[in-house]
Amino acid sequence: MLNYNKIFQIKESYSNRPFRGVIENFDLAEPKISRGEKHITETVTVKHIMGGQTLYDIIWTTNAFPLIVSERVIRLFKSNGITGWKTYNVEIRSKKNELIDQNFFGLIITGRCGHRDYSKNSIVLSKIGVFIKPTLKVFILRMILVTILIYL
Repeated sequence: MLNYNKIFQIKESYSNRPFRGVIENFDLAEPKISRGEKHITETVTVKHIMGGQTLYDIIWTTNAFPLIVSERVIRLFKSNGITGWKTYNVEIRSKKNELIDQNFFGLIITGRCGHRDYSKNSIVLSKIGVFIKPTLKVFILRMILVTILIYL
């Protein structure tokens, strides 16, 4: 039985208040790194590009990838037994390229989900507007990690 108390989510706040960074070396912001398909050994520099100057537990970048998390998030992952992830070192710098913090990490998702088992589904009739369309009633568990309150 699935324990719903162990399902977590990381989500964007869509606010202009948080610190936003940019990884100017695009080779260090590849999706393959965030998926664990390309190994990275060097420290990645995330430079302040927009938003406030206060650092929260999650730093979103203007690059599509990666997700930058604080040391506190890593401790939460470990203490809650969350698996399927690795990290690499990140340093946070100001717009003037001054070092702000080194206690942040790039998050690598190594966990993968399997194929959906449609044999346990049933067909239901869904009303969409004025039309009735047969659809599958499916239980889908998204690959979601942890909800972290960015603003405490």
